[in-house]
Amino acid sequence: KIFGFNFAFDSYTTSSGRQNDILTLRWDGEVKYNETRIEEPFYDSQDRLDLSEDGKVLAASGKQGITSVWNIEDNQVLYQKYGARLPLGDPITSDGKYIIMETPSVYRLISLSNNTDTRDFSEKIQEGVISYANQGSLLISGNLRESKVWDYKSGYETFFDSHPENGCLVTASANNQEILQVNSTAGVVPLWRDETKRFCAKSFSYVNSISAISTDMQLFVYRNSNGLVEGFDPLENRLLWKYPSEGKSNSKITALAVSSDGSIVAVGDEKGKLLLLDGTNGWLLAELVGNFGAVQAIEFSADDVKLATAGVDGMIRIFGVVQ
Repeated sequence: KIFGFNFAFDSYTTSSGRQNDILTLRWDGEVKYNETRIEEPFYDSQDRLDLSEDGKVLAASGKQGITSVWNIEDNQVLYQKYGARLPLGDPITSDGKYIIMETPSVYRLISLSNNTDTRDFSEKIQEGVISYANQGSLLISGNLRESKVWDYKSGYETFFDSHPENGCLVTASANNQEILQVNSTAGVVPLWRDETKRFCAKSFSYVNSISAISTDMQLFVYRNSNGLVEGFDPLENRLLWKYPSEGKSNSKITALAVSSDGSIVAVGDEKGKLLLLDGTNGWLLAELVGNFGAVQAIEFSADDVKLATAGVDGMIRIFGVVQ
């Protein structure tokens, strides 16, 4: 399935027959007509993705500020807005009925069944990663420097401690007995144990790189300084594999994702190639085609049977994954 804005290229000629009126459309969605930039793009270079927990709702947004939400079972558009942006993390709520959007100052909760039903969570965190705790009753946003927690129903901010821990930021209850979220460069770690310290230190060493971690925290993948993908076991603190194994990459890695159990690693590159690697040894399982231009975001569904990609061509593609 492919989701995105429908548009077509066409030539333009003035009534006098001259062809010096030029319409240009760049890969990132910027449009110019006779050197004048058109404010609303034809499409958007997509770089943020989320799938609902049941795999039925897909949300995507891009750098030009176009956000769309679809029901992917019946191809119905649930929400679409220009000038809005998805936050990082999981903007689709746990129940799949709402979506969190970024405004200049707040997070806005929007109903997917009634787009006028909204609620604001004040004082958003810049580049904060959205997640939920306590069976979805708490909304959390955090980066490596700060975090905030809101009551999901009321929208009011509640107060929890947050402190750095060896490269991560931990959000916890006042007595630190309940860990709500651990933010790392690879995203959110949903649990805390002694091995987390090793993982945080390892992930922090690749703070400016692309990385991802499995839900069970048994596989951490990242693009190393040589442009290769490395698989690391945070629990045993050891390197598992490198891809390509011969130590040379032909194109720049632009996106990474890991299935929930770490069995499959999805790798996107600047040429639109999408590779599936075996998470245990880094061997190539499959190469998926269909993306045009760089892959900028990859997302597995919670059950690992769907894989969504987003890229500079403005399209969202969903692939079926056979274990």
